[in-house]
Amino acid sequence: MGMAKLPRTILLVEDELTLATAVAAVLRHAGYTVLSASSASDALTLLHSHTVDAIIADQFLPKMTGDELLGHLAASGHVPPAILITGAGELEDELKKKPGVSKVLLKPIPPRTLLSTLEKLLG
Repeated sequence: MGMAKLPRTILLVEDELTLATAVAAVLRHAGYTVLSASSASDALTLLHSHTVDAIIADQFLPKMTGDELLGHLAASGHVPPAILITGAGELEDELKKKPGVSKVLLKPIPPRTLLSTLEKLLG
């Protein structure tokens, strides 16, 4: 019997409650532990006290955008694999190049796509 894999912890940064609830449910159903933040500042506060395996962040957040949050983390030298989600397809190529961004997914995201992307990032 091998050691059971510990559940991976995902930080979900999404200010749209309906979407946040739906994504969190998909992740929990797949066996992940989910920490939720509704803004970049909430996310930074959570990251002070928790270690996460990956981040899923919406691009359009109040005050600080998703790519700014990930850029800030990348500059501090600690950014876990991160998926940036956006409804703005025209920004996809630009956002892909930003520091800290591992992958950009366009809304609406089929749950299966989200999970397979996450699995690839987590290895």
